[in-house]
Amino acid sequence: MKNFLRAMMKFIPLGGVLFFFLGNCSLDKDSADVIIQVNGAKKFQQIDGFGVNANSESWGKTELIPAIDLLIDSLNATIWRLVVETEEDWETQNDNNDPFDFNRDFYNHMYETAKFQRAWREIEYLNKKGITDNLIISVMGGIPDWMGRIVIFPEMEDEFVELHLSFLHYAAKVKNLQFGLYSPINETDLYKEEIEGPHTEPEQFARVLHKLSARMKAEGLDHIKLTLPDVAYMNAAIDQYLPELMKDSLIMQQTEYFGLHSYGGYYAPADSFLKSTPHAHIPLWMTEFNAWRDGLDNGQTGVYNYDYASECIQYLFDFLKNGASAALIWEAYDSYYEHHRAMSYWGILGLDAVSGTYSPRKHFYALAQVFRFIPSGAHQIEVVQNDSTLTVLAFNDSDSGRLSITGIHNGSADLNAVFELENLPDVNEMNLFYTNCTKNLFDAGDLKVTNQKLKTTIPAQCIFTITGIEGEITH
Repeated sequence: MKNFLRAMMKFIPLGGVLFFFLGNCSLDKDSADVIIQVNGAKKFQQIDGFGVNANSESWGKTELIPAIDLLIDSLNATIWRLVVETEEDWETQNDNNDPFDFNRDFYNHMYETAKFQRAWREIEYLNKKGITDNLIISVMGGIPDWMGRIVIFPEMEDEFVELHLSFLHYAAKVKNLQFGLYSPINETDLYKEEIEGPHTEPEQFARVLHKLSARMKAEGLDHIKLTLPDVAYMNAAIDQYLPELMKDSLIMQQTEYFGLHSYGGYYAPADSFLKSTPHAHIPLWMTEFNAWRDGLDNGQTGVYNYDYASECIQYLFDFLKNGASAALIWEAYDSYYEHHRAMSYWGILGLDAVSGTYSPRKHFYALAQVFRFIPSGAHQIEVVQNDSTLTVLAFNDSDSGRLSITGIHNGSADLNAVFELENLPDVNEMNLFYTNCTKNLFDAGDLKVTNQKLKTTIPAQCIFTITGIEGEITH
């Protein structure tokens, strides 16, 4: 395992790291500050993966390629939500007077303009990197003025559907791009000038999506599934939009994942709501999450320190504890958004405007503590502990044999811990990695597992991961 993990580490620049050994501390169970029980017999949701939101508007500079490579190869971002914007300047005049008959020449010309060329090329590159079925195309921004711009005029619903259908047709059947998922309207519950997507009330939202689902099926595009509702507020999703969507069997047949957004942690009972419906089999994905900071949408840089990173990870743990099967950080890299008319500085990769290169910020490494060590297909399993300074989650993947225990320690002093591993395969050795104010994904050495017990010291105020593979030893 050591050689495997060391090989993985080469992808991330850690900068001046000094290695020290925490693994074989002589801790007796009675002297431990905390006992943490990890029980593989009690399984929760299966993890679909972790990923990023990214803006196709940034494609065009070769510097984006190593940034994408870093996000996929090192962070292990296996799910991508690629933004294509702004819809209001796509079909600025009607292609024809019949929303059920494409003007092929019109759309062929439109979809070969520079905006779409950037999107097609980034999708092509993601496909080459193996991102296909778990690639979501998300359309953002207002719609053409003649359709309503900040709303969808009821008499223009079919024209709106035609525009989206033409986009899907061109991407999938003309450009032969591979993507499994589509998010046609972003944050429709918002109603403001700098809109994320046209505002629709739940009834209209469902009506438009029914029309889109029906036409996708008629055009042979129903292999592309929907992530819905992608509204801004979790409570609006479960109180208003999802109940309306769930009334429509055609929409539900076309929906692969329920996509929710949150920049304030888990604040609405999404898990219990979904489990109470006939659609509990549809996984919950957090398709946008981060810790909110004013100004990052509007051209202001932020303070990307450990406090910010730990808040972001605490929210991620809240989502996972409450049933999320996937989570996508907003966002992959700094970029310019037309619908905000400003640079966005949410990126876990920051852009150097002078050199045009991207480099990791603190929350990149914090996310890597989770993304890199919890494979798709792993199940979250039970953790029992009673220390108020700790949040601990555990995941076991029966295919690879990987066991990963991850968490946040908010205490001001190091914590002696004994992990009792129950109903789990034999893992002989594990590794401890942590991120704190001064260290990034620091490799603190090997930990011996003896009689299904692991003893170590968890550093103060850090995000940590203890991970190992069944049967692997370092010597």
